[in-house]
Amino acid sequence: MGTGGPITLPPGSIQIDAEGRLSVKGTEVGAQPTEVDALALYRFSDPSQLKKVGNTLFESVGGGAVPFPEGRVSQGALEGANVNPVEEMVAMITVMRLYESAQKAIQTADEVASKAANEVGRL
Repeated sequence: MGTGGPITLPPGSIQIDAEGRLSVKGTEVGAQPTEVDALALYRFSDPSQLKKVGNTLFESVGGGAVPFPEGRVSQGALEGANVNPVEEMVAMITVMRLYESAQKAIQTADEVASKAANEVGRL
């Protein structure tokens, strides 16, 4: 959505600046970029009022959207994950090995207790 409603883009190369202004450079040789509209940037004061309606799509069920003029847009940028998969895999393997060590210690203690109880009973 743009500040003037739904955005309709003419054919050409799209450019978006940091403030969210959309410009289209026509397909003609020597064409200059023409500003079409600006993205409407909003934030929600209460994120719990958003309902998930798709993988990355949310719908406001309680209103609360307020303009977000200090928001910035980065054209062509990909948002990265907030975790490093390699570090997390190493952490999972470490936890698994610690769990296996604790499990082995408990099994050994159980075997010792069982053996002590059986041999004390024979004497």
